[in-house]
Amino acid sequence: MARFVVAASCLVVLFGSSCGPTVPVPDAGRVTGGGLAGTGGGTSGTGGGSVTGGGSATGGGSADAGVTCMPVAAISPNFTVPGLFTIGSGNTAGLEFWTANVPLLTTNNRLNIFVSELYQQPPNRVTFPFAGVMPANTNFMNCQVCLQAALGCDQMGNGCQSQFLATSGTFSFTEGTQSPDAGRFVGSITNVTYREWNFGTDVPAASGACFTVPTVSFTAVWPFVLDGGTGDGGM
Repeated sequence: MARFVVAASCLVVLFGSSCGPTVPVPDAGRVTGGGLAGTGGGTSGTGGGSVTGGGSATGGGSADAGVTCMPVAAISPNFTVPGLFTIGSGNTAGLEFWTANVPLLTTNNRLNIFVSELYQQPPNRVTFPFAGVMPANTNFMNCQVCLQAALGCDQMGNGCQSQFLATSGTFSFTEGTQSPDAGRFVGSITNVTYREWNFGTDVPAASGACFTVPTVSFTAVWPFVLDGGTGDGGM
């Protein structure tokens, strides 16, 4: 969907060729020790199905039990990143959601883009802090906490070599401003498993590629203002 692509493009325009630190994830499109494998394609669309508010959420089990995935380093940028609070329309009508976009430059000058989204469906609204476990049946259409990774993208966030969806993890969101005009979205997800995903059929990709991250954390702000070329959102 265009919303993700636009967000990625804005990041590149703002950061230029220095979109955060070199990403710890192996270069997409190259099988390394049975880990990541690229399948081609662009960026994904917008998830979020029927969601409920409240102060906590719980899941059951793990959709990734018995699967051995490549471990990678934590993704915890020391700079603020662009964020959004969106009142849905079209295929997201009736939903509201927060978005954080983390672009990381790879060693071959490509981008790995990590997108974290949290959905609510008024009148059921999220109360912060909001914490819980991603449910075992997580997919793109039913996720309330939707974590995507587009790997090996070009400098405009297009032509990504592989796309992943997080299917397990423990989340904690501490702040989310419910205004499209200005605000912050702060959170972290621990013990995250990303699986290569077929977003057309909303099932894991046939490659079975996956990787695990001990922590994905962010502080997202909007409007985003580049602060002195440091990659700091200025808030």
